[in-house]
This record gives sequence, C-alpha cells and structure tokens, in this order.
Amino acid sequence: LKCTEDAVQLARDWIQQVPAQGPTNLRSALEDCLNYKMADCVYLISDGRADNPMAVLEFLADHVEWDEWKIPVHAIAIEPNTSGRRMLEAVAEMTDGSFTLYDFNAAKEAA
Repeated sequence: LKCTEDAVQLARDWIQQVPAQGPTNLRSALEDCLNYKMADCVYLISDGRADNPMAVLEFLADHVEWDEWKIPVHAIAIEPNTSGRRMLEAVAEMTDGSFTLYDFNAAKEAA
C-alpha cells in the first residue's frame, strides 16, 4: 500500500473507529510479531496503556539480548499518558525503531 493522502485518511478514519477497551496485552501482540518470520518491521499503534508494561519491556530485552528480535518496532503513540509514552519510546529505542506522537485533536485543528 502506497502512502498517499487518501491512504493516510483511510487509516486515520479506521483508527478513530476502533473503540478503546482498557489496558492492552502488548506483550502478547509483540510475541505474535516475533513469530511472524516474514515481517521486516512492526508498526505498533497504541496509547501505550499496556496491562503490564514491565512484562513488555522484559520480553523485548530478553529477545534483543539473545539476538532473537531483529526487526524494528515503529511505535505510533495516539494520545498516550506520560507512562504510556515512555513505554512506547522505550520499545522503539530497544528495537532500533522510531517513535511518533500523534494527536487527533491537533490534526483536526490543522485541517
């Protein structure tokens, strides 16, 4: 999928339709990504409110240390709280990925 204005708008519209349902099991999601051998990167779109942030960071630290995690995680934080932002920044840093902060309210005002 090419990154066009229309594709970005479609993604934005889809993300806004996904209801927040409390803390997320990010460790399990990242474990699924590790098992998908054809992936060359991961785009993690989250508010960073993990059910167990330390489990996420420990999981990644273990797999990075043993050279089992070889793909970057590009964390896209959507209106995170302070701890969620820090956790997503750490995930991106540990995996040589990137961190992007996104605020829907600022995007609406700019449009």
